Amino acid sequence: MSPDAPFAQFIPSNPRQAADLAGMQSLWERYGEQLYLRRCLPAHFTASALVLSPDRANMLMVFHLQYHSYSIPGGHADGERRLIGTALRECREETGLCTLTPLSRSPLSWEILPVFGHNKNGAYVGAHLHLNASFIFLGDPKEAIRPKPDENSAVRWIPVSQLENACKEPHMLPVYRTLLDIAKSLQPQTETDPIP
Repeated sequence: MSPDAPFAQFIPSNPRQAADLAGMQSLWERYGEQLYLRRCLPAHFTASALVLSPDRANMLMVFHLQYHSYSIPGGHADGERRLIGTALRECREETGLCTLTPLSRSPLSWEILPVFGHNKNGAYVGAHLHLNASFIFLGDPKEAIRPKPDENSAVRWIPVSQLENACKEPHMLPVYRTLLDIAKSLQPQTETDPIP
């Protein structure tokens, strides 16, 4: 494993993570730091934010215009090397939620997520892979939220017990369940290092 890869310190906890990590390593060996940019057409880094209520009974989700399903916020690194910054930026942009407390400053899961070819802003985007770093945060359900109209049509706190009804992407459910299981045993971070 290359020590420069952002996933170099990650220890997989299940076969899916181990398989995805092996695939990422292969892509890193071929493309290296180009993966931080979306102009690396076959694959590039993204980051996602699972935001839970303090009692961990509800999760913040957006109704994604492209996927026609509720999903957790996230997006492209676009050159940003500190992927927790990407997750925070995307969450704030997509939901309006500003106050987020990390359960870890390192990714708690890595996934290879397929993206099928689609039209976006009048241009065709070819099929590719997202090498996704997942982070978990706590947020306040009383804080104001709002959609980002060019990406999602709704933002809601959804009971964790209703995840299967809200998410219409079967391949994402194991990812979300893994993150929810991880969140059960973690306490909020108290480090003073500011998060961008």
